[in-house]
Amino acid sequence: MTLLDSSKKFSIIIDTSYKTCIWLVLDCKILDLSISDQRPSKKLLTNLNLILTQNNLAIGDIQDFYFCKGPGSYTGLRISQGLEEYLKLNKFNCYDFYSFEILKVLELKYLFVANAFKKEFFVAEKNCEQIEYRKISKDVLNSKRLDREVISYDDSLKDEDYFKVFDEKFSDFFNEVLSNKLEKDVFYYRSLSEEYKRL
Repeated sequence: MTLLDSSKKFSIIIDTSYKTCIWLVLDCKILDLSISDQRPSKKLLTNLNLILTQNNLAIGDIQDFYFCKGPGSYTGLRISQGLEEYLKLNKFNCYDFYSFEILKVLELKYLFVANAFKKEFFVAEKNCEQIEYRKISKDVLNSKRLDREVISYDDSLKDEDYFKVFDEKFSDFFNEVLSNKLEKDVFYYRSLSEEYKRL
């Protein structure tokens, strides 16, 4: 462990549901961010090491790790799941969240939308204080988004960029969602039998 002020609380947030994304957080504020379009299997560990070394940190300096557990496809989420399991075995604090939980700190007009592939889209929306979600077709999505603003990772879908909103609302998101320090199941777009069935 490096010699740091012990009062400083560093956290790492990892999201491999769309790209390889790593946030370094200090006392509820984003200190650094790494986003890579390359597959998590190629870049997750490399980029994690890079963001630590660039900030003169060792992995032992990180108090908490937060993992996005989806929704997403099987391969990307399994890579970060494997890292989380390794860290837990080595007594690191690991907690989970879902990407669409950003809606908890936004107005009702927003939809979270992700391309679920196989001609389907994952849509989440806040109804009062609850978040409802489902997969829908593109036609249904087009009719649903007429009076709504879409938050998405995907340039072809978004009105608002997920990463930009995440950054702007991070303090609220940390206090509303991450501070609960929950463990969650991995959330795939569909079951493995659905994902890999023959067409």
